[in-house]
Amino acid sequence: MPALTKGFIDRVLTKAIVYDEPKPGRPFVNKLSRLAGVTLITVMSAPSPIYRRWFGNPLTKIAFRGTFRKIGVRNLTWINHISVADRSDRQRLDMLRSIEERLARFR
Repeated sequence: MPALTKGFIDRVLTKAIVYDEPKPGRPFVNKLSRLAGVTLITVMSAPSPIYRRWFGNPLTKIAFRGTFRKIGVRNLTWINHISVADRSDRQRLDMLRSIEERLARFR
């Protein structure tokens, strides 16, 4: 994950506002009681299975294990679109629509 992205997440998910740490070494307590889950949407050139196998899927490990699960968020989803630059405008629009439809179900 780019350092700027991780820095942004760390700034937004602020201790004492988003979560509490009752005692050092104890699990964090999520203060966002209405947060049902997190969906991470990424775009990359490597296909998801290769990214998982070859690199060990560091992005979701850092974001999901290292951030959201720590603060008590359990419903985590990763949507990855590959080779977007090689797709037609129509295909990219279809990708955006599918994401929009998927996220609209959470309202």
